Amino acid sequence: MSLDPIELADAQRVELGGKTWLLPSLVWKQIKVVIPGIDAFRARYAEIMASGSEYGEADLDQMLRIVWAALTRARPDLTLAELEELPISVSQLAVAIPLVAKAAGLGGKAPLPTTTATKEAEAEPSHSTLTS
Repeated sequence: MSLDPIELADAQRVELGGKTWLLPSLVWKQIKVVIPGIDAFRARYAEIMASGSEYGEADLDQMLRIVWAALTRARPDLTLAELEELPISVSQLAVAIPLVAKAAGLGGKAPLPTTTATKEAEAEPSHSTLTS
């Protein structure tokens, strides 16, 4: 299924692994994956903040799966394995997740508090290529 040019024009853009990815409004196929993922990650994030622990491998995988599911709206051929091979930073994922929430229709409700890492990532100049 191809996207309408208007949907692409209104798509958010997210920087991951040296590329700019289009993130249009999600359809049910993506929503039913990303919202439970965001809810689970939000609970885990609260645990991490309360305990002072670090992200584990499962947490990082969950973040990537949330973002990957959303990116498949514009790139249905994108595989999780492809995304895993890109130099994606944790701060890029932390910035991407609230954008995914917005694309899923959660409005301005950010699922995670803004951190210093996300502010720094937002302020970084972009030297990337557009991927749609």
